[in-house]
Order: sequence, then structure tokens, then C-alpha cells
Amino acid sequence: MELYSQLSKYIKREYNRALSTENPHSYVFALLLLQRRMASSIYALLKSLKRRKRKCENLLKDPKTLEFKLNPLRYEDEEERKRWEIEKKIESLTPSQTRKELETEIKTLKELIEMAEKVLESEEETKLKQLKKILDKIGNEKLLIFSEFKDTVQYLQEKLKKWGYTVCTIHGEMNREERIQAEKDFRENKQIMVATEAAGEGINLQFCHLMINYDIPWNPNRLEQRMGRIHRYKQEKNVQIYNLVVRNTREGRVLLKLLEKLENMRKDIGDRVYDIVGEIYTEKKLYKLLEESLKGSLKEEKIEKSLKIPKKLLENIIGEQLATKVNYTKIEKIRENAEEKRLVPEYLEGFFQKAFQMEKWKYEKKGDTYKIKTPSELRRIKKELKTTYTVTFKKEKADEKTEFISYGHPLFETLLKYVEKEHAKSLHRGSTFKDPTGRYNGLIWFFQGEITDGNNETAGKRIFGIYDNGKACKEVDPIIIWDLIPEKRKTKNQPLDKEKVEKHAIKSLQNYKKEIEKDRERKSKIKKEYGLRSIKYLITLSQEKISNYNKRLEKGENMELPLKEEEKRLEYYKEKKEELIDEIRKEKTLKISMPRFLGVIDVRADPTGEDPNIEKIGMELSMEHERKQGRNPKDVSNQNLGYDIKSTSKNETRYIEVKSRKNETNIQLTKNEWTKAKRFQDKYWLYIIYNATTNPKLIKIQNPTKKLKPTKKEEIKYIISPNQIKTIKGLTPKCDS
Repeated sequence: MELYSQLSKYIKREYNRALSTENPHSYVFALLLLQRRMASSIYALLKSLKRRKRKCENLLKDPKTLEFKLNPLRYEDEEERKRWEIEKKIESLTPSQTRKELETEIKTLKELIEMAEKVLESEEETKLKQLKKILDKIGNEKLLIFSEFKDTVQYLQEKLKKWGYTVCTIHGEMNREERIQAEKDFRENKQIMVATEAAGEGINLQFCHLMINYDIPWNPNRLEQRMGRIHRYKQEKNVQIYNLVVRNTREGRVLLKLLEKLENMRKDIGDRVYDIVGEIYTEKKLYKLLEESLKGSLKEEKIEKSLKIPKKLLENIIGEQLATKVNYTKIEKIRENAEEKRLVPEYLEGFFQKAFQMEKWKYEKKGDTYKIKTPSELRRIKKELKTTYTVTFKKEKADEKTEFISYGHPLFETLLKYVEKEHAKSLHRGSTFKDPTGRYNGLIWFFQGEITDGNNETAGKRIFGIYDNGKACKEVDPIIIWDLIPEKRKTKNQPLDKEKVEKHAIKSLQNYKKEIEKDRERKSKIKKEYGLRSIKYLITLSQEKISNYNKRLEKGENMELPLKEEEKRLEYYKEKKEELIDEIRKEKTLKISMPRFLGVIDVRADPTGEDPNIEKIGMELSMEHERKQGRNPKDVSNQNLGYDIKSTSKNETRYIEVKSRKNETNIQLTKNEWTKAKRFQDKYWLYIIYNATTNPKLIKIQNPTKKLKPTKKEEIKYIISPNQIKTIKGLTPKCDS
């Protein structure tokens, strides 16, 4: 920090002298450039100090001072090669006028050069040490490093090669063909690319998802272009950006606050923040703030106030995101609903076991782990499958050697395809089941319905169950099959009215379409009202820039490149506007396809099953009890979720299975109910009502799979005796909690 401290004193002294000259802006900008190069790398600073010292020494020999005037904001619009030429001219400008002033400045510069050389020799530069840490962390991943200055790029290239890394570069002095070749070299051969902003001009770097900003541009537009380089355009991986800023420096305080603001915005609106940095923070505002930092009097409150984003401006630019308020209550309900209906691993594991047993394929099971030699039948469907797998259906058991297998895993997905292909005809022929609850006695048909949009993409897909008891049809949740017991029996030869059932399936699919239409209408309204407004705002800003560039071009300024780039950007915005309009129209255009018949089952009601009148008494008593306790109970018994009541309060959710009996007899839990109880644990309650028609007694058991041991298992039923229920420690009827 000694070097930084002495450099700051030098810059502050020269800054105060510059203010008393006739052309203070050019001198001030020269000092700002020196500060920027220090923030980039000690090597870049050293190069500038040497050039500045050489200029001062030449002035001692030839006192004729060449005045070089410029507008720093206009200079920033120049192409990189031109910008560097200008920087070399202005970095050595000095307000020193007399021989004594020049000699004093040369002496100071010599001391600063010696200090910089010592830091470089020691390799103790803070950012260089941080770079080493990042490289150790990322391993062999490809990495893109950005810097504003060619000197820093060359310095890093030499260091990285010395450390044993393969490196290539792109900078503004390379022509287009050389840049394209460098991109290819990076893609195919090299691990690291060190580049200036020139890497963004027509070069595709989306195959890389790790990036280091070795320095932070003081021009917001260049910051926008740089940080958007690997974020946009179909980036498939999660992008990681490392910003190297030295905290305890004057400009570091400003830049860190800027990055903090951008990161907070990114959390709110996503990566789109990188498209609007230049609109939110103007060059003029940022330069003014950084110039104030030279004086050493810039306070934290001033930085915070200057970088605060006006709400109205943000609404104009990103109205779509701001308009969509986050409904955290709704999100929590969606998460809870997904957890309630999620297919538990036990069912996937059971499917896997039965499929292998049916095909006489072998596996080795040890605890929760399966060792599998992939069947040749599956490898014929998907050649990329490995020859052997070690898998588990329990996520917490997975590790480096054992893969977690579920939906999306290539082995499981291929198994699904195989079973559907080989056994679809069996599904069509149908099967026979018994309903242990005694509620269903008839046919249950299964159809798959699909909704597509104007892009011919699936907007929704769902399996429907249609129950036909011979008199009427009604929709039932297809997961009802979990509670049915397969049984071998002959069925009556009766004609099946498939056409009648299909009409009900179509009606169910139409209702499903209405659900999707409602959601699509809401989303399209947001996109239309705010998305289009956002793009129109960007188009207006771009048109204003083009108009300004054309005026400067007419005055003889070299504006061809920035004008060309802005015209490309305007064209991009216009294309996006038309794409959004077309997207809104297509997303609202929904159509249904004919439901696809999957299969049908014949269900026989178990005559020893539950008495619906007795069950009704139990449900009414349980619902009333929940209301008295201040909870809000909802009857979900017809949804076959593995529980009958979902009861909620501010601090609690209970999943309640109700078992009502005329006398004190055995309680039967289906496999689905038992499995759900194991999943929800303390949230799952078993409410038992004995003597329902005479002297009802409510017994409540929390987490029944932990406290009860079934005395008998029959197919998918778990039998529990009344004696066991009575002996549970601490259990009392009609308790009030």
C-alpha cells in the first residue's frame, strides 16, 4: 500500500496544480488515467510512469509544451486502437511549467518507478495473488480474463505462461481475422484467454462460463458489454464472474459500491441487468464521482447518493420485472403442493424392481444401493448408457461413487421408454384390481391429454382418470391406482363404451386448457404492457445516440465504429420487439389434441371395506375438532393423496388420515397412506374414531409409522390392532392439541 499512498499524494498534488492552468480538463484526465492504470495492474502503472518521466525529461531539453485538448467522454467512444493512441499522448501531459517544477516531478516519478519495480519483483501484488487463488479453485475449466489495457493483458499472458497455463489473447491492435483465429484457438486448444474489450466485437465466447474482470471499466457502456459477453446468447451453464477490485483505495470504494448495486439488481431482475448498465449509470456521472475521489474528500454518503438508481428510470427500463410482484405466499403454496404430490422414491424404486424382475434382468442390492449391469435391451435404445451403474433412490445416500437415480437419469428414462414400448398392449388389454376401501366398483380409464401453443410446443401435459360405475362417469385422480390391490380374476364379457368415456376425457382436457389459458393470459398481459414498453424505451435511447453520433460525424469526428455498433444494437432491439409481439400471440394460441388412450382397469369393491356412512361420521368429527383448535381443515379425501384432511394454521400444517369404525376393530392403512406417513413424519396424523355411531372417541397419533408396528401386511394393506393403539404411551382420547 506504500506505492498507492505515494502515488495518491503525487496525483493529488498534480491535480491541485492542474486546476490553476488554462486547460485543466486534459491534465485532470491524464491523472485519472494514471489512477485507472494503477487500478488495472502495477505493470500498467509502471509503463505509464516511465513514459511520463521520459516526457518530462524531454521537456527539460525542449521547453516547448505541446497542448493536447480533448473531451474525455467523447474520447471514450473511439475504437480501442484509436483510444490507446490518444491515451499515450495524454498520459504524459503535465501541468509543470518551470524547470524546478519539472525536476521535482521527475524525482517523484523516479521514486514511484523504483517502488513499482520492487512490488513486481516480489510478486506481492494483491490482485495477482487473488488470481492464483481463483485458478487453483477452477481447475481445468476455461477462463476468460478481461482488462482495459494492453499492457496488463501482456503482463498477465507472461505470468500465466510462466505458471504453466495455456494462454491466448485478443486486443484492439489485432485485425478481425486474427481475432477469429484467437477465438478458435481458445475454444479448441487453450484454457485461458486474456482479452480487452475487442473480444466482444463479433466474437462468440459463450462456450466459456467463467470470467474475471481484472479491472473494472470506468465507462458503464463498456462494463455492460463486457459483463454481458458470456451471460447472454444461449449461455447454458451458470456464469461465474470474479471482479478484482482493491477495497481500501479511493476508486475501489466507488467501483465496489457500483458492483454492489448491480448485484442487488441482478438478484431482482436476473442477468438482464447487464443489458441496461449504460442506461442506468452514465459516463459523465461516473467520471465526476471518480474525479472527486482524487481529491480524497469523497464520503461514503456521497457515493451512495450518487449511485442510487432513480425508481422511475428503473421502471421505464425494466418495467416487466418490477411489475411482476413476487407473491411469496403463492410460491410457498406451490412448493407445498409439489411436495404433497411428488412421487415418492419408494414408488420409483418399486417400479424399477418390478420391471427388472419382469424382464428377468439381474441387479445386486446392498442396503439402499443397487449395482447394475445395464441390460443390452436398454443400451439398444440409448447407446450412451454406461455398461454398469451403482445407484440409489435415496438422495441423501448418493456420493461420488453412487448416483442418485430418479426422473431425468438416463438409465431410468430409458427404462420407462422400454416398458412403455414393450408393454403398451398389455395396458390396452386392461387389468383387474380390488379396492380395499370399498368405494370403487366399475371401470377406471386412463388417458393422456396434451395442450400445445402457437409455437407447437407443449404448454401442458396431464394424465386423466375417468371412473365409470356403469351409470355415470366422473373424473378421478389417476394416482388412485396406488391404493388398489392387483388381483387375478375373470371379468364379465361386457361391451366397453370407449366413445362415451372419451367424451368425458375431452371435457376434462378442455377444463385443463382453461387453467393454462388463464395463466398464459396473465403472463402475456405483463409482457405486452411492460416488456414492450421496456424495448420501446431502449429503441428510443438508441435512436438518440445514433442521431448524436451522426452530428459528430458531420463535424469531422471519427465516429464510424461507434455509429456502426449502435446501429447494430438498434436493429437488435427492433428484432426483439417483433419477436416479443409474435411470442405473445403464439403463447396465447392454445389447442388440444385428441386424448391418447393409455389403458383401462376393472375395479371390484372389497365387501369388507369401509362403510361410507361410518367414514362420514369420522370425517365430520375430525373436521369439527380441527376447527375448534383454530386450524382450517380441508377435505381432500377424494384426491387419493394418502390422507383425508389437510389442516392448516399460521404455524402448522397437518396431513390427517381418518379411520372411523363402528366398534373397536382393526385399522387398515394402504401402502400409499403408510408411505405418505413415512415422508411427512411429524406432520402426518392418524385420527381414529372408535364406536362412531354410539359413543365416538377420537384418538390422535402423530407420526404413526414411528409409533406403530403393523401386526399384519396384506398386499398393500397395513393392519393395526386396537390393542396396539391403546398401549401407545401418552395417548389419550379427545386431547385438545
